[in-house]
Amino acid sequence: MSDLTAPFITTDVLQAWTLLPTVSETQPLIDALSGRGWAVSRGFNTLAEVMEALDRTDTPPDLLITRVRLPDGDAFELIRRLATIRNAPGIFFVSRQQRSVVKAAESLCEAHGVRVAGHADMPLRLTAALPQFDAFRATGCQRRQRIAICPPLPTADLQYLVDHGGIRAYMQPKMRLSTHRITGFEALMRGVGVEGHVISPAQLIEPLGNAGLLRSATLQMFDQIVTFLMDCLNDGIGVGASVNVPLSLISDYSFCEKLVERVEAVGLDPSWITIEITEDEAMSNPALAIENTARIRMFGFNLSVDDFGTAYSSFTQLTKIPFSELKIERYFIKGIETDKFKQAVVSSCAMLGSRLGLEVVAEGVETRGELTAVIEAGCSDVQGFLISRPVPVPEAAAWLRSLDGERFALADEAALQSWDPSL
Repeated sequence: MSDLTAPFITTDVLQAWTLLPTVSETQPLIDALSGRGWAVSRGFNTLAEVMEALDRTDTPPDLLITRVRLPDGDAFELIRRLATIRNAPGIFFVSRQQRSVVKAAESLCEAHGVRVAGHADMPLRLTAALPQFDAFRATGCQRRQRIAICPPLPTADLQYLVDHGGIRAYMQPKMRLSTHRITGFEALMRGVGVEGHVISPAQLIEPLGNAGLLRSATLQMFDQIVTFLMDCLNDGIGVGASVNVPLSLISDYSFCEKLVERVEAVGLDPSWITIEITEDEAMSNPALAIENTARIRMFGFNLSVDDFGTAYSSFTQLTKIPFSELKIERYFIKGIETDKFKQAVVSSCAMLGSRLGLEVVAEGVETRGELTAVIEAGCSDVQGFLISRPVPVPEAAAWLRSLDGERFALADEAALQSWDPSL
């Protein structure tokens, strides 16, 4: 966030509208924004007025500053209606409501895909509000676009990918916070077309399952993981890898035997590999999950519960399924440095995991603030763009070998700022 005493350099002017029935208390904010790259061009008193204006304009503002409770409605209705508008503005809440009410409004924005710029309690403090506007500008005020969903690949194209080695493992590193050491990678499935373009998971994974090809695709990716790990071990670099495997595949005993055959063929101890299942899968059929995840552990693989905290009885499952790791879903990590609710949830998960002898991984760490917060919460590992985006196996191997003793100097702020998340 910006230092309010430093000059704020802007490259363009962004448009903001206000929906503030009483502007006297917020006029200092509007005046301050005008000197920080914002043009507060229009003001409205009611929900009906602002919606009529949005319906009539071809260029909506970048931001709408609004109260939660309005003379003719509320922010919840506003959010629902903004969700139907192309290029909907982001929202900044100014409110006297309880924090839980504002948080609910922010959660509704997330559910509808409307971006939140921040919030400010009344009476307004510029020192708390302005950095949020600066951060919103810094991320480009990414507008909510109605992007056409790419259709799933036809079965013939999927079959071609599987038959011709087009299923690739993209590796994202995981770092142990106590040592700053890269201890492993998560392997994410991607497809690579004949022209070299990358095929997204949305076009790939579910269609592969529907076409009966997910087993072959997963085994193809598993072979790449095994080769990667053996190459690292032969170079004296001990790292593990995890891979997402649907419970439907784990339920197939012959599939599990194929995994064992592949590690035994090269002499790799299966404990270097972690099988990840999502928490909602574990909840969908607890008896099936217990039987088949126990079999995975029996064969020597580790077991992780992904997206932890998103199902209704997470803690119960931890006592029944032999997990070795839990991964806290990105939802609880995003913005954690300013969200006491998320801090409490992550701290509780980290404490529980630690007491059960599990590694606790914070997924999706993208900022230094989030990193600091998950360290304070007690997580053992982090994964996310702050370390690296997922990259193909050859790039991951080269990146790993380039590290000095596999370490990052996290205590060095200058080193943190020099990291390139696009690697």
